[in-house]
Amino acid sequence: MNKSILAVILLIISCCKGYGQCVGGPFDFIYNFDNSIVDYNCLIQKDSTDTVNVWEIGIPNKSVFDTAFSPINVIVTDKTNTYRTNDTSWFMFAKRPGTASIDWGWHLFEGMYYVNSDTITDYGKIEYSPNNGDTWIDLLNDTSGVVSWNDYSGSAYKKPVLSGNSNGWKFFTCRIHIPDSIHVFNYQNIDTGITLYRFTFITDSNETNKDGLMFDDFKFYDAAESVTDPYASNNLITVYPTPAQSTLRVSYAQPMHRPQIRITNSLGQTMRIMNNYTATDIDISDLPNGVYMLQCADDKVCASKRFVVSR
Repeated sequence: MNKSILAVILLIISCCKGYGQCVGGPFDFIYNFDNSIVDYNCLIQKDSTDTVNVWEIGIPNKSVFDTAFSPINVIVTDKTNTYRTNDTSWFMFAKRPGTASIDWGWHLFEGMYYVNSDTITDYGKIEYSPNNGDTWIDLLNDTSGVVSWNDYSGSAYKKPVLSGNSNGWKFFTCRIHIPDSIHVFNYQNIDTGITLYRFTFITDSNETNKDGLMFDDFKFYDAAESVTDPYASNNLITVYPTPAQSTLRVSYAQPMHRPQIRITNSLGQTMRIMNNYTATDIDISDLPNGVYMLQCADDKVCASKRFVVSR
């Protein structure tokens, strides 16, 4: 059977023993903290025992953190003040998989991050739980082979470094292979198999007046067998570089007959259509920072690739 992307993901949040359904975005389950149709109070849970939790959603207005990756909002360690000393604060996405016929698969999630801290003793963590918090995996330090810092097409990206200074927005993609020993998913019942992604920022006692850590444009996927793959022909095209600044290059594994190129943004809005496009370079200098989908189709096949614009 072909492995494929499971195209339905519902995000939920824990409240005692119950869960509330959230609204998903229209483009590959992207959460950029700007789309009004997404209920972010439902999507994100913060540590309820921490009365001074530093994570906030909004417009960053700090000395270094002064703009979102895709305007206008981010989730950040305080929108206006430098980060606190002697603090541990976290927020969490809660997610359940869609419907499939088996309980095998892997997960993919990606996003943008920007870090401005003093030393490695002020740092961020990313953890994953496949079973509603019973087991946690430190994704940045895992050595078991569960975690791959690349996407499902095999494109490699550097593991995020959530300490020191990134000197701008950086992109990450993480693939999580589900270990059988802790795999509890039941894809036939979307009320079970809760998965959690926890993001933590930890600081020491030294005050250095730095801005901390912020994230933007999260995307979540599930993968399983025996379901329709919307990216089945993705091996037909390659797009690079990503992130890109002003020019995107498309290469084809085989000739396409008078292909049409369509580029859509994170809200599913069409930004550009190019008919009978046979060139390899595409000018994207007019596209704002963000995550996009490029679709290439002729009279026989259709392939899609996502790419990032970052300047």
